[in-house]
Amino acid sequence: MTFLRADAPGVRADARAGRVARVTRGLYTDDLTTPLDEQVERGWVQVASIVVPGAVITARCGPTGRPADGVLFVAAGRTRPLALPGLTIVTVPGPGPQPSDIPVTGDLWWASEPRWLVDNARDSRSIDGRPAATLNRAELHEHIARIVGTRTRQQVDRIMDAADEYSTSAELHDQGKSVAVFIESARGERPTVGTDSPAMLAAQTGHNVDAARLETFTTVASYLAGIAPQVLPAGPVGVAPFFEAYFSNFIEGTEFTVEEAREIVEGGHIPEERPEDAHDVLGTHAAIIDPTLAGAVASSPTEFVELVRARHRLVMEGRPTKLPGQFKDRMNRAGSTEFVAPHLVDGTLREGWRIGQELLDPFARAVFAMFLVSEVHPFIDGNGRVARLTMNAELTAATETRIVLPTILRSDYMSALVKTTVHATPIGLVTVLGFARRHTAQMNYSTFPGAVRMLTATNAFDDAREAERAGRSLLLPTALDAAWRYGD
Repeated sequence: MTFLRADAPGVRADARAGRVARVTRGLYTDDLTTPLDEQVERGWVQVASIVVPGAVITARCGPTGRPADGVLFVAAGRTRPLALPGLTIVTVPGPGPQPSDIPVTGDLWWASEPRWLVDNARDSRSIDGRPAATLNRAELHEHIARIVGTRTRQQVDRIMDAADEYSTSAELHDQGKSVAVFIESARGERPTVGTDSPAMLAAQTGHNVDAARLETFTTVASYLAGIAPQVLPAGPVGVAPFFEAYFSNFIEGTEFTVEEAREIVEGGHIPEERPEDAHDVLGTHAAIIDPTLAGAVASSPTEFVELVRARHRLVMEGRPTKLPGQFKDRMNRAGSTEFVAPHLVDGTLREGWRIGQELLDPFARAVFAMFLVSEVHPFIDGNGRVARLTMNAELTAATETRIVLPTILRSDYMSALVKTTVHATPIGLVTVLGFARRHTAQMNYSTFPGAVRMLTATNAFDDAREAERAGRSLLLPTALDAAWRYGD
């Protein structure tokens, strides 16, 4: 598929002979089979460079550089919208290409970041059912809050300077002043600026947020709000706290045999060669049974932050170099995922908690709380354990079954976390955590020997990769006969 200018050599002759098809005035295509709207949608860059040469993609299209709902907003020489099959090109006020604008093709540019901020500071409205040409105030504030929250002060200063330079040369003085005010507001310097942007509101109070993460949390919460309630009332506690702590640490790589871990928790035996690992198990167990934390859920963002820090303080108290109870002071990552920047942790946890308040089902709230803490990754170490403690507190508060996550589910659990991060769809987390909770609810944790027998019989202790290679999976205790389920 190639788009051709009408004045290109041989095009008019090919058109008369039926070898090319007319798309619009001055534009032809050599693809005679594919519907024109599909061709234009796929090849819109080439189309725009031909029909509006010298145009700059800006306004609502600036942040992505792509058409918005089938409309491409550009600063160009024409004044009337150009309706094409599959695409409408609308001209907005503004000069042609500037030195800082980014070439897309030889005849098409993408507005620089400072420019599209200024271009979007103009009010606009929807016409003929098309989206408004510029972002609304809340959308623009959201973008600016994200910029301020994720860049250094020096980088933001350069953006402000470039925006001022552009607005002056383009005689868009009022729009340039608006951008400067909005940036100052996102820095907390002008909290009086009215806004409907959650990110801007958080920034105005000194709690800058990772706006992209908030979008993910909103999508995840929306999905969880639609799942059917999974009510599993809490049963007898027994030795379940021990196994919850044991498996939670094993998943994070703190590997002891069950007998070794029992000696640590019940006998206070700290192996000389692994004192910090032993304290991790002890701290996690202490947080599970702590009456002030086990079922503690927050009634405010501040309380949520303090509960998360209190759980971390207990879990990591044996590792003073990991700053127990203190948020991280440097970036952390897992694989290709870079977690929330240190200066955005507090605000992102607060706003994430607010998003989760729409959820009513305890299991849905538990999954969301776990993902929120895991995705922010607020500490140097111990994030997974704290995330699962926060998850189970939601279940305990509703007198429902906590989740003991067996070793055999480790790969499924980690994979589901990654997929939720990338796609913002927690279907995998709902599946794996829901199954683990059913397993927990059916377990007999009344005695240690009986629990070990049943966990062994259901493959709970199996290494996830070895189990997958051998074709083994976690079995529900109800699949075992009565002798296994109730025998000690």
